[in-house]
Order: sequence, then C-alpha cells, then structure tokens
Amino acid sequence: MEIDISLFKEAHPYAFISYAHEDEKSVKIIKDMISGNYNIWFDALIKPISNWSDELALRIQHSEVVVSLITERYLTSDVCRKEIHHAIKKKIPVLAVFLENVTLPPGLELHLDMFQYLKGFDCNSDQELLDQICANDGLQKCIIMGAPLEVYKTCDGGKVIVKEKEAVDFGKRKIELLFAVIVALLPIVCIVVSLLWPGEMRNSRNLFIAKLQQSTVTTDGKEFVPLSDIEPFDGKITWNEGVAKDPHGNLYYDYSNYVIFDNNDNQILPQFVSTEYHLDGEYTVLSGFVVPHASTDLNMVANVLIYADYGDAEPVILYDCGGINKKSEPQSFCLDLSGVEYLRITVNMLPKSAIILYDLRLWS
Repeated sequence: MEIDISLFKEAHPYAFISYAHEDEKSVKIIKDMISGNYNIWFDALIKPISNWSDELALRIQHSEVVVSLITERYLTSDVCRKEIHHAIKKKIPVLAVFLENVTLPPGLELHLDMFQYLKGFDCNSDQELLDQICANDGLQKCIIMGAPLEVYKTCDGGKVIVKEKEAVDFGKRKIELLFAVIVALLPIVCIVVSLLWPGEMRNSRNLFIAKLQQSTVTTDGKEFVPLSDIEPFDGKITWNEGVAKDPHGNLYYDYSNYVIFDNNDNQILPQFVSTEYHLDGEYTVLSGFVVPHASTDLNMVANVLIYADYGDAEPVILYDCGGINKKSEPQSFCLDLSGVEYLRITVNMLPKSAIILYDLRLWS
C-alpha cells in the first residue's frame, strides 16, 4: 500500500480503520480519506518495535470511531473480527460499511444492530460512498486543522448535506483550541509549583496532579515504596545511572529513583526494553514521571507503555506516554493497580532518542 503514513497526527483525534488488506476498494477508501485530510489510523502505521496485538488494542481504545470496511475477505480474517469485537467490548463507536452484500455471522450481526451502518454496495459512485462514510459524527472530529475549507459533510436523516466548513465549525474550533491550550498548560504549572514548593508539598505533588487530571486514583493516607526497591520478576532496570538532565535544563537527582533509557550508541535500529514486576495485588497505585533526556535528538521519539496483568486475561495498557521528543515537557501518571498481579514497563526507542523515568512509587 503506497500511502504517506507521515500524514497521521498523533495528538489529533483519529478514526481506526479495520479492513482486509486484499480488498482494493478498502485501500482506495483509506487513500481518499487521507487525501481529504481525515486523521485515520490503520495497521500500516504500526512501528516495527511495537507489539502488534497491544498496538491494535490501544489504537482502537483511543479512537473516536472504528470504521469497519466489511467484505467476504474481512469476515474470514481473524484479525479483522477481533478488531471489531474489541471495539464493541470497549464501547467504542463503530461504523460498519458493507462494501459487499455479505451475510454476517449471527453473533456479529447481533452486536452491529446497535451501531450505525452503511450499505456501500448500493452507492452509485465511489464519491457518494466516501461522502456517506465521512458524514459520521466521529469522523468529523478527525478532520485535521488546516484542511481544505470548501465543504463540511454532515448527516441529517440519512441524507448527506454539504455545507461551508467555516460557517459550521470555525467558532467551535477556536473553543476547542483554547481548551486544549489550557489542558496542556496545567501539568506544566503543576510541575513547576511542585519543584518550587517545600519538600512536604513536593512529596504530595502526585496527588495534586492526579486531582488536576480528574483521576479517581488517590494516594492520600497511603505509604509508598520506591519501585527501585522491588526486584524485577523479568528483565532489568538499573536505577540512578548517568546524569539525569532534560533538554529544558532540569536535573533529576533528589528523588527516590530515576533511570535513563537511551539509544544513542551509534545504533541504527530501534530498541525495545521491557521489565516485569510481580506485585501479587499488594499495591493499589503507581505514580511517576516521564521526560526526555538531554541527549535525545530533536526529531526522534521514545515511548513508555505500562501494562497490568490481572492474572486471568491478556495484559491491559494502563498508561501510554505517546511519542516523547526533545521538546516534550514532563508527563506524570497516577495509575490504579487494584488487583494487579504483574506490572510490565516497556520502553520503545528510535535511534538517537533517550528518555527518563523518575520518582516511580508503589503505594500500598
């Protein structure tokens, strides 16, 4: 599939496209949606260093809508059926687009009855089909800022109405942008305040940040153990090595622990580091911070994923820091560990990237 995957905007709302690779019409729809400045994610965007199934699950859970391009090949693909079932399980909106007049398996038919669907095979042209797909409310959130302003497609009573985009959503976009700026600044203000305030207030910064993020997780009244005091079950993290300095000039030396992960030793391939801890349900909260290291390249990114294994199913992703580059500000997390048997920390690094994990605490 010759598609410019660099057009995907990581921080922008996106639609997950579930399709069978062999379906030429599905591939054409993906290309047309990208050309129309819709931010979409599909499996060609999976990085070589990623775990395939984990990445698919994460992308589905964070999408605005899952667009399933259904054909006979789609229904015979185990991966495609798992994608749509996972979306249903996680209560992500699904738009089922029938490119062929197929008979659904009974179970899938039962689930899809509650979602919007389109009979694409009845459309008179490819453009009509594309217009109907893009009329979905979830996809309207995925239009990339700066997209052409000629048309804005909405859906009214099953009919596609074409309106001037500026008249419809210009005011809304300004409000969304203002809100995004405020949300982005809150963690930075919190971190600056926590570093300047006395030690007692600094020790409570994780609770303060959790409240700012409207998290239900609290460390109030709990005792903590530095994660560096826990012996890894699998893999290895060597704490407090090197000089923990970030590109913004901050030094990390007066915390309970820190560790630097880097891929700067003339490596030409991405690196993958994973460490697992056996918690046995003993702890209820994990808190900590993620920042870029000073040695990271401006155009390279590193990523931290934290998984929870409850002992009775596949591990689930509790935290994904996204791509951290040289300009990234510190990120904080405060995660609910209730019932977690095993905790896995995975770090993915492109060449010339580096990242710091610091002040990781397990709360009883």
